[in-house]
Amino acid sequence: MDIEFLQAELERLFELPELLDLTSNLLGFDPEKVGGTAGKASFVRALTEHCQDLDAVEALCDVVVASKAAVNPQVAKIGHNGLTFDDELKPGQELGPYKIVRKLGEGRLGISYVAQKDDKDWRLKVLRKEATRDRRGLHRFLTLNRLVGGISHPGLPASLSAGQIDGRYYVVHEHVEAQPLSARIARTGPMHINEARPLLKGILEPLQELHSRRLAHGDLKLDNVAVVRGSDGSQQLVLMDAFSDRLRARARVANGHNELFSTTASPKTVAPEQIRGLVADPPSDVYSFGAMLYEMLSGKPVFRSESALGAAIGHMSQVPDPPSSVAPRGWIPKDLDDFVLGLLVKDPLKRPTDARVLLEALETLGRAPEARTEKRISDEELDSRVDALIADPTNAEAAVALEE
Repeated sequence: MDIEFLQAELERLFELPELLDLTSNLLGFDPEKVGGTAGKASFVRALTEHCQDLDAVEALCDVVVASKAAVNPQVAKIGHNGLTFDDELKPGQELGPYKIVRKLGEGRLGISYVAQKDDKDWRLKVLRKEATRDRRGLHRFLTLNRLVGGISHPGLPASLSAGQIDGRYYVVHEHVEAQPLSARIARTGPMHINEARPLLKGILEPLQELHSRRLAHGDLKLDNVAVVRGSDGSQQLVLMDAFSDRLRARARVANGHNELFSTTASPKTVAPEQIRGLVADPPSDVYSFGAMLYEMLSGKPVFRSESALGAAIGHMSQVPDPPSSVAPRGWIPKDLDDFVLGLLVKDPLKRPTDARVLLEALETLGRAPEARTEKRISDEELDSRVDALIADPTNAEAAVALEE
């Protein structure tokens, strides 16, 4: 664990008087207020805990690296990436009234578990400490989730609540077995608009519940749409993990790549104004929905870049290719191309205003123009035209009459 490693390096490299001196003169802390000054080991523990509480661990690492040539390079990495001190909860462990059953997954902002309370399964998402550093963003996130907890809609998580237990911040709601929409797209490939239409409606209806209250989801992406199948074969879509863009977590290095989007939403679907640091609003969700629709219809993200930076440049400054150019041939008509690209314009004032407008457009979206009135003939007339052509196969007028 990083904090234990850092403590060991401090004890190895410094004597107590040196630690007291750097604490006072370089870090600017009063050693007596830090505590534990009676011995080196006790002061090292007190100092690292004090730095954690004040978000000063990186500053402490800077001091150590600059002061001692023999320092382990891992200390510099801690100073650059921050501490990894999010201890996972283990099956059987309790957090307040919730007993952990199993880990569901983890992301940049938190770790999710299935937990039990009152003989019911719950999805418990515990925020990483890094994601709680900005207290203004944290309180907005918690408050907005509590607001949604008061909305009853099948497309939003049921019995949603948020708070703090034993120093850990969490969001919890009833757990249902589901798969993300991203997994379905990855498995089956692009969808025709007629197949996608009920799914799009399932996304837009709960989104409109938020927009009608002047709330924006802020992180719409295929991963955050849960597809719940009923015992009768029906399916219900649920929008998950709303408002995560309000949290502020520093970019981490994951799988050898630096995460660019430390304060915004997914690089596949983030609106340009969110990249510029603005808080999401309904037109931002409209842009993200457009990016989701693009990927559902074509099987490709709007901007196909190997890096988050490349995707950000695309969202900020590039005109996307029409989805028909990357979808199966003949899959997407021009009116559908135009609709998707209209959701992806850079200026939020030029997009549809909210999900209500999109729901109204969805009914006719991608449908063929109403067929022209056909002139029908009787069976007897059809037989007569067939007989005429059989009697004289070289008769051009008879051939045209039958073809008509």
